[in-house]
Amino acid sequence: MRTLLKTNLLTLTACFLFSAGLYSCSDSDDVLTDGVIVNSINVPDEVETLFVANFPNAQNVEWKQKNNLYEANFSMENIRQSAWFEYDGTWKITRKSQNLGGGSNQLPQPIIDYIQSNYAGWAIDDIDLIVTLTDTFYEIELQKRGEPEVTIFIKADGTLLNTIVDRDFNDGDVATQNVPEAVLRTFYDLYPKAIHIEWERENGMYEAEFILDNKGYDALFQEDGTWIRTETEINLRVTPLPQPVIQYIDANYTTWTIDEVSLIDSPQGEYYRIELEKKGQPDVELFIRPDGTVMTA
Repeated sequence: MRTLLKTNLLTLTACFLFSAGLYSCSDSDDVLTDGVIVNSINVPDEVETLFVANFPNAQNVEWKQKNNLYEANFSMENIRQSAWFEYDGTWKITRKSQNLGGGSNQLPQPIIDYIQSNYAGWAIDDIDLIVTLTDTFYEIELQKRGEPEVTIFIKADGTLLNTIVDRDFNDGDVATQNVPEAVLRTFYDLYPKAIHIEWERENGMYEAEFILDNKGYDALFQEDGTWIRTETEINLRVTPLPQPVIQYIDANYTTWTIDEVSLIDSPQGEYYRIELEKKGQPDVELFIRPDGTVMTA
């Protein structure tokens, strides 16, 4: 899974989506850069009013639009920032670039302690402060030669919210404009508020990697737009397994350790993919529904 969050949080589809009815552009002189509308978009009064009220000293403001989300990129207090709003003016998220000179010594001490304990020998590549309606946390990109890039989402008190690993599957990367219209239509019907979308193609299938509500997801589609499944990794320290699943593992894998957990949503319902390991034994991959029903792979 490649890193899902970079400096700009919104990646939008190109203008060919207009013909699919996903959104439209009323100004013929809009400028498109990497599929993103810039400059001549019509920002709703509610959005602009809330933006000015919250960021009265913003400078060099540039607006972008994706579906019903509006992104303002701007500078304030010598910090480059981005803020997102819904069409009715509801503020969703603000990203503030943290200019720490590539070092960690200015981060909160609990975060420094976490990185030193879990990523000794890694270098910090980028740091952003994320502010949402319900939380404030850091997004930190870590690099180490010979290892896939890692992005951690962590609170100032050292509480880890999520980890995303860049598996560097570059060979299958697909530009948005080359994804079939049927696939894009199904994707946006399911996830109209998805952000930072990246596409891959493998064995005739299309996979979207994206962020939704501060979580990373992988969604798989057939070429005709049929949705196959959507998967997200679960941090058990934040989201525990349902009790029936725990009871099944306790009864059947008493001395085994849970290595990795993903929650999968599909047309057939939700289920977990759980990797179990035990010294001297081959790893076990368990597919199980929230009610404890075991499935075949």
